[in-house]
Amino acid sequence: MAVRVVGPPKDLRRIACGKCGYELEYRPNDVQTGGGPDPYGMDYEPEYRYITCPRTECGQRVTIASIRTATHDDFDL
Repeated sequence: MAVRVVGPPKDLRRIACGKCGYELEYRPNDVQTGGGPDPYGMDYEPEYRYITCPRTECGQRVTIASIRTATHDDFDL
């Protein structure tokens, strides 16, 4: 077998979907951000990074990382 060039190294990462159990492969630019304040500023959901499972039967948001944000408890008032 001859050696062949297939391209530069890919920045691929893998994670398992918690709902369907399939292993998912993604790139950093596939990651989305969710959470944060609602449009009316009345409630706040912690921010997180996720990808969506591409399986039609699943569609689960798979959390990649939580993003910690400062709260009023983090400061001396």
